[in-house]
Parts: sequence; C-alpha cells; structure tokens
Amino acid sequence: MPWHDGNFDSDPRVAQILAIVAKEVAVDRAKLNRDATIEELGIDSLDLTMTVFQLETVFDINIPAIAEQAGAEFATVGDLVQHVIAAIDKADRENVGDRRSDLREQPAPEVSGSTI
Repeated sequence: MPWHDGNFDSDPRVAQILAIVAKEVAVDRAKLNRDATIEELGIDSLDLTMTVFQLETVFDINIPAIAEQAGAEFATVGDLVQHVIAAIDKADRENVGDRRSDLREQPAPEVSGSTI
C-alpha cells in the first residue's frame, strides 16, 4: 500500500523515516507533515544531506539525487519520504532478485539411490 494513496502515516515506514528526519534536523516531529516544505522548516542543505546519509545507512539503500538540483528535489517532507520509500522498494526488489540468482547458482543436492 503506497503511502501517497491514502493517509500520510498509513505506511509504517513513514513513521520511522520521519523519526530519523526529526532527530537529524532537530525539528519537532509534529511539524513534519506531507506538505511542509524543507525551506519553511528551516532545514539547510547540509542538514538535509546528513539526513539523507542517515536514511541510507539505516535502511541500507541508495537515495538517488538529481545533482543539478543539489537537494532541491526534496521540496517538501512528502517528496523526501516518497524518495526514501521508492529507494527501499527498489532495494527490496533487487534483494529478491539476488536471492533468486543465488539459488539458481547453487548445485542441486545429490540424491542417493535407495531401494526398499
């Protein structure tokens, strides 16, 4: 269930993401709503960068950024959450593919012949 289709907090990952953001940028969690802009929250580019690094570390993901915009792709808290969730979903899909690939590369177990 994508978070953007309903209530902002309907995806359990949103609460964890927002808790990390609140801690990293020292902003009250209650102010972190979908439409709150990074600018109006007073989050500078260094804090935003450090927050993205922390999110990448906690979720073991890579959050792609548009280099030319230098963090401006996250205009709102909702934009940031959407990027993080998309990166988590992508990593999950890739990990499933990696596990399937690992299974295909394993040799088949030997079956010993038994007679009854």
